[in-house]
Amino acid sequence: MRSAHVTKLSCPSARISGKRWGNSGGGLTHVLGGWQVNGVVLARSGQPYTVTLGAVTRSGTGWTTSQRPNVVSGVDHVGGINGPTGWLNPTAFSDPATGTFGSLGRNTERGPHFVQVDVSLFKNVEMVGNQNVQLRVEIYNVINRLQLPPAPNANLLAPGSFGQFFNTFGRTEGFGTSSQIQFAVRYLF
Repeated sequence: MRSAHVTKLSCPSARISGKRWGNSGGGLTHVLGGWQVNGVVLARSGQPYTVTLGAVTRSGTGWTTSQRPNVVSGVDHVGGINGPTGWLNPTAFSDPATGTFGSLGRNTERGPHFVQVDVSLFKNVEMVGNQNVQLRVEIYNVINRLQLPPAPNANLLAPGSFGQFFNTFGRTEGFGTSSQIQFAVRYLF
């Protein structure tokens, strides 16, 4: 089983007093100092899922969950992927005969992998005493990669939507969102 891998990158606030260009403590220190860059990379392999027959029973047990189709040998399970469609090849599976169980195993398919890069840039401005103002720019999904759900519709008996993804719009941060930019001012005291 593959596991999720999360990498966090952070660069602490840079102060340049005492450095080559910031010895005077003047305006140059205020312009070049106090910057902070943060980055988060979320990456995981595709999650496993199972092709099913939906809410029907072929086995004769009366259970309508987790019933799987037969595997057609020699036919690739992956279809002609075109964005959110074509992830499964419907000719790779067949409906089992009544009174039998399908030959397809559990969790034999794998959904799309997930990669999202988030970056933020902060400018810390020192005020009087312990007061600070922080100017923030945060960018989610910098590479603006299409983020799909963990699995397509895997109900073999729904041929119109079999192998297609739905719900790619309006997803939240950390779960795959379109590229978003957020500006903020933070007052610290």
